[in-house]
Amino acid sequence: MWSMIRSVLPARGLAAPAPRHVRWLDPRACAARLPALGCVLYLPARVAPAPAGGLLPLRAELAPLAGLRGLFAASLVTGDGPREWLDAVDRQGRVLARLYLLPDTDYLAWDALLAAGAPGAAPLRAPAVFCPAGAHVLRFQARTLAGMSLLDARTPTAMSPLGSQLALRIAKAESVHVQRPLAPG
Repeated sequence: MWSMIRSVLPARGLAAPAPRHVRWLDPRACAARLPALGCVLYLPARVAPAPAGGLLPLRAELAPLAGLRGLFAASLVTGDGPREWLDAVDRQGRVLARLYLLPDTDYLAWDALLAAGAPGAAPLRAPAVFCPAGAHVLRFQARTLAGMSLLDARTPTAMSPLGSQLALRIAKAESVHVQRPLAPG
């Protein structure tokens, strides 16, 4: 049991997160809703997912989202206060990326993203330990071209000092550094 709890912890030394709410989504529908979130902390995994039909990430950092099939919502109370995140998972329940809610994130869009998916049960096997490849503070961008959903991202032009500090603390807890900024947007 403890190995299962440890496997879903977002950082070492923290209490177990609250139960996860699972929402299964079409990757294109999810990509279309990501820009409404505004500024988020994005942590891609070190996995090479099987691409989903109709979704084309335009940056290498976004490639893990190509295999997205669902979102697991989780929360945790830390010494810094509450944290909420979404794990983007594939069909087998492997975590492809993690999105953290920041003070600069649109909370209503966050809830709308979760409401867009169909409720579902978590995969039967315990998720593997999440190993992020880095961390990026970004804003998603999406558009459709010739029937393909294109997913892109930019570094926010402005961010609150509280949001910046929290992003750095979360990245440190996840044992990664915030990567160089993407092109502003």
